[in-house]
Amino acid sequence: MRIQFKIDAVLIKGMLSIFLMSFFFNVQAQLSDIKRNINFNEGWKFLNNRIENVEKVNYDDSQWRTIDLPHDISVEDLPVQDSTHIGPFFKGKDNSGDVGFLKGGTAWYRKHFTLEQKDQNKQVIINFDGIQSEAIVFINGIKIAEHKYGYTPFNLNITPYLTEAGEENIIAIKVINPENNSRWFAGFGIYRNVNLSILNPVHINDWGVFITTSQISQKNATIKLAIQTANSVPSN
Repeated sequence: MRIQFKIDAVLIKGMLSIFLMSFFFNVQAQLSDIKRNINFNEGWKFLNNRIENVEKVNYDDSQWRTIDLPHDISVEDLPVQDSTHIGPFFKGKDNSGDVGFLKGGTAWYRKHFTLEQKDQNKQVIINFDGIQSEAIVFINGIKIAEHKYGYTPFNLNITPYLTEAGEENIIAIKVINPENNSRWFAGFGIYRNVNLSILNPVHINDWGVFITTSQISQKNATIKLAIQTANSVPSN
């Protein structure tokens, strides 16, 4: 959808604001049952260990720590092991001065969640603001994605991998910090927010609204509004 118009430069700001508010209120009225950017930070299970088969649905994580995100493993205080170890810092580690004297490694996060019956036919998108440094994401035991750069956000449509509404789902995330980083302190873990969006089959994508001013003068401006939509309605 593209809209192009010209208006007096003095009125651009006010009229654009009114237009956008009217447009999005109208969209919201039609899609009032969608839920976008639900906080998904609470109640994760966490284990700092390089183990296998943690992504399995029947894996028992009841003894893991329960944490809330954001979470940075590398700066957690650990039991003092010897005179070279204080808090999270390891002075005797190889190349320790290059990585802030902090350890990397492999860790796991798991979260159990259930969708409501009214969300049965919706599209479910999970949004990660940042996982450092490499992430492998599993839904109900199925590997669905890898993301290898910790400074960029990413989102995943997890709808095809979910159980029926009312039944439990499990997301498991394997996080790897290879230690040899390009930064003195890079962090380690799901160190930024996670949220969930539950949308209608036809919806506006996250980051799907673009406004540009292609031409502007003292009297006129050309403003372009581009909206990217998604349609997951099955075709007949």
